[in-house]
Order: sequence, then structure tokens, then C-alpha cells
Amino acid sequence: MRGPITAAVAVADEVRADILELGYRTSRGPVSVKAGIASSESGITAEDLLIRADQVLSGTPARNRVTLYDPVVHRPKPATISVFVYGTLMPGEPRWPVLEPFVESWRPAIARGFLWDTGRGYPAAQFSLERSGVWTTIGSRGDEIPGVAVSVLVERSVAAIRRLDEVENEGALYRRVRIDASQGPAHSYEWIGATVGFTRLPNGWHASR
Repeated sequence: MRGPITAAVAVADEVRADILELGYRTSRGPVSVKAGIASSESGITAEDLLIRADQVLSGTPARNRVTLYDPVVHRPKPATISVFVYGTLMPGEPRWPVLEPFVESWRPAIARGFLWDTGRGYPAAQFSLERSGVWTTIGSRGDEIPGVAVSVLVERSVAAIRRLDEVENEGALYRRVRIDASQGPAHSYEWIGATVGFTRLPNGWHASR
């Protein structure tokens, strides 16, 4: 029969083994084994570990204990950047095939500004206005520009941005900017030329066709 000290050591070893197994099975190191704490990346909290320890201490059978590691729930999300597109780069549009090879996922989104029909088969968005060399964000003064927020894997982002810069003639027709879209911060391309003679599209590119 085990004495209380022997039993306590055995329980401590079992809890430590659970934490070590968790650390090994989650290859990106979501749990600090040394400190015995969980990280937010894994979705496993310190409370989860305490519950597991309490179940071990109380003699709860292993099959009935809380499951700390789930390969689906706790799989780390891939790092991505977001690109907001609003015209011919959207899914189903003529230039979507240029962007599609870099896309991890996409979803509808909205950004504030002004959208114009250039009359050349593609739109022009303004997210800010320039006066005397100073750019001021349009924000709530603008329309809601409907578009798509595209997620691009970080490891492909440099190639994706380089290709988009070429397509958008960055620095000549458009400039690449960071905006606050409905899904969060995103890269996008803003028209830098005059809009005289353009038709304003308050309902977006698709609605105008």
C-alpha cells in the first residue's frame, strides 16, 4: 500500500506527464512545460490544466477526464495578410486569376471611401483625399465600398504584393495603402489621379454593371 507521500509523487508525475505530452504533441509549443502554463495560440488555458490536475488528484478515470488536446480545435491558424479588392480583382472578375494563386481564403468586406467608374473597364477607389501633399482619410464621410477581403499566406505575401503592384501600376495609377476594412486592417490600392469625368459608384462595382 502506498503512503501519502508516494501517492502525491505519483499524482504529480502523472500530471507532469500530461503536460509534457501536450507540449510534444503540439509542435509549435503552445504550452510552456517549464512554467506549466498554456498559451493563447493553442486555445488551451491555465484553467484547462487545473481542471485536468484536479481530476487526476480526485481519481477520475482517464477516460472521463477533460480532453486538453484536440488536433482540429487547437491547430494553429496559418499566418496571413489581408488584401481588400473592389473591382476586377474580385472573384469572378477578369483579373481574379492574377490573384487567385496566392489566395488562402476570401470573404465579402466593406471599406469606407469613394468608388469611381473610370470608363476604362475598371474602377478607381479613394480611401483618402490629397491636399497640398497631405493625405486625409475619408472615413465616415465616404460611401460603403463593397468588395472582398482576401487572405494571403505570409510566405507568399511578398510575391503576391509584387504581382499586384505590377497589375495596378503602383505609383503611376494607384498607390498601395493600408486601410481599415470591415474585417480589419488590409492592404488595398487607391487611385492617385484626377477623377474629373468619372462616374461615382455609391453602390459598388458589381451594382453598376
